[in-house]
Amino acid sequence: MLRMISCVAASVYKPPRFRPNISKIVQVLEGMIPWSVIWGENDNAFLNSRSTL
Repeated sequence: MLRMISCVAASVYKPPRFRPNISKIVQVLEGMIPWSVIWGENDNAFLNSRSTL
């Protein structure tokens, strides 16, 4: 579940130039790479700062 949520968040909430490409998304969903590769701690801070808008 965490892998799916991370993929969705990285694809929707990140600015377009920082969004992962589809091959990274597939690798995360298949469990080949950790979800933290596409959604890191700094991304959580970015998302939290947007919630005050």
